[in-house]
Amino acid sequence: GGLRYHGMSPVLSQLYHDGLMEAVSVEQTSVFEAATLFARTEGILPAPESGHAIRTAIDEALKCKESGEEKTIVFGLTGTGYFDMKAYDELWGIAEDNFGIVTSAQAEKLGISRQNMLKMTKTGLLTRLCHGVYQVRHHVPTANDVYAAAVAMVGEKGYLRGASVIALLNLAPTDPSFIYIGAANRVRRRLPAGYIVRDRKASVTTLYDGIRCQELMEALREAREEGVMEADRIRVAADKANEEGLLTDEECSQFQN
Repeated sequence: GGLRYHGMSPVLSQLYHDGLMEAVSVEQTSVFEAATLFARTEGILPAPESGHAIRTAIDEALKCKESGEEKTIVFGLTGTGYFDMKAYDELWGIAEDNFGIVTSAQAEKLGISRQNMLKMTKTGLLTRLCHGVYQVRHHVPTANDVYAAAVAMVGEKGYLRGASVIALLNLAPTDPSFIYIGAANRVRRRLPAGYIVRDRKASVTTLYDGIRCQELMEALREAREEGVMEADRIRVAADKANEEGLLTDEECSQFQN
């Protein structure tokens, strides 16, 4: 519920020991319910620690309501720096059209500090995918998230290549254990297992489902040259691409032998 080392305060411990104050135990779930009620009623977002005081204040008020006793109830209320919703909204503005992904470089351009990014990560508003790459909590997962994340992890000039382009377009079965990425100028060298990166000076790229990719013709050739897909699957992929208007008849014919 937000409290840390509350039993180690010498002042509180002495006041309790001298009988000048009482300690009250409250259930964590009820604390969250009270904090939510307070936020909706008062329009103030309380810190998790203050939720305990709010819970107890509400309980005391309910007791007075039952007994008819009039009492002035005072409790301590603090806000929280962990919920900078303006900063989160600005990040969401970038991430909502990019599979929920945002980078620390983009955040810096918005004036959002690394410390603030760390706070949002600790509270679950952001998930850290790798150094400098995050995904916002409210993103609705899609089948292509993994490809968008892989491209983002490589850097601004990364792109999906080879068999992974075929997988992205759902043209033929591929091995899901590997993701094939190209990079003109790789920013991050350490990537998760299964990421196969090929560094090259340039490649013809386009956008498929909003993700930077090799153009399909080049991706088919590369998957065939690397031997990561059987020839019959390459043909199946080319035929389906032709049916969907992604390849012309002439382009498709290059993969029929």
